[in-house]
Amino acid sequence: MRSVTQKVDPLPSVLLTIINDILDLSKIEAGKFTLDVAPFSLRQVVRNLVSMQGERAAEKHLALRTEIAEHIPDALLGDALRLQQALLNYVGNALKFTETGHVLLRVHQEALADDEVVLRFEVEDTGIGIGESDMAALFSEFEQVDNSPSRRHGGTGLGLAITRKIARLMGGDAGASSAVGQGSSFWFTARFPLNRHAPESALPLEFDELLRRLHELARGKRLLLVEDDPLNREIALSMLDEAGLVADIAVDGQQAVEAVGKGRYDLILMDMQMPVMDGLSATRAIRALSGVAQVPIVAMTANAYDEDRQRCVAAGMNDHIGKPVVPEVLYRAILRWLDAGQIGDR
Repeated sequence: MRSVTQKVDPLPSVLLTIINDILDLSKIEAGKFTLDVAPFSLRQVVRNLVSMQGERAAEKHLALRTEIAEHIPDALLGDALRLQQALLNYVGNALKFTETGHVLLRVHQEALADDEVVLRFEVEDTGIGIGESDMAALFSEFEQVDNSPSRRHGGTGLGLAITRKIARLMGGDAGASSAVGQGSSFWFTARFPLNRHAPESALPLEFDELLRRLHELARGKRLLLVEDDPLNREIALSMLDEAGLVADIAVDGQQAVEAVGKGRYDLILMDMQMPVMDGLSATRAIRALSGVAQVPIVAMTANAYDEDRQRCVAAGMNDHIGKPVVPEVLYRAILRWLDAGQIGDR
């Protein structure tokens, strides 16, 4: 069970989800929605998803299962955050409309070349199903199938539309098949370059070792996660939880300064671009507080240029990791600062 203490968000989570969905859709339609390209582990993305949705499945007594064939490449390049978002939309819907049985995420390899792979993601459920007359409108914006179970469960009607648009930006497409009372199967395809600089045989061992050592250090450690984006927060919390780490949350720099002024933290993970007070200003304010000059502060930002790193150091930050956050990179940074000197790349 996740042991995370959260502050109350300024807006209800449902409203934040709606606002973020609308903003994402607006960016896509305006051609301003871009995908990041960074190394990531396919299997870690799936592990994150199970960690984030496992408790919800357990509450409904549903089996949440995954299937990924061993031959499918794990070390890829692409936007892991948007892939996670697309999968969350599918799995969240499946759990919402399923009362008994299971939800299954399958990953198939459709094509493999020297430098890229095409993957097909399928989410199958044993839920209420969808009538043939409603299938055509499924991926339309603000559309919900017009039956009483769907209306009872609510929703924005944007998640499926965004998933299809993300899939198409990734060089694929999305679709579904279903029948009333027989469950549904939602799929999307995506194209990813292979990450040839990360030998796959080494990834699982490194990941397991990082987790093992973090679990050893986790007892009594307290972290502060400063992040304004709800999806980024949920993913980061899932990663921290998997490592056995407890985190408080601040949704802007001002909340972070207030939290540090009231309690002791062993490490602060600080987003850079936030409302009210940004990460650099918050770091300077924290460094000015009495008794907390030595607490490690690690920046999390999509800006990875040398000048951005220099600004972080000048403001009083100790380290800098890029977004989307790669679990192994996050764990290595946390271990580096919680257990200084015991991992060789300090």
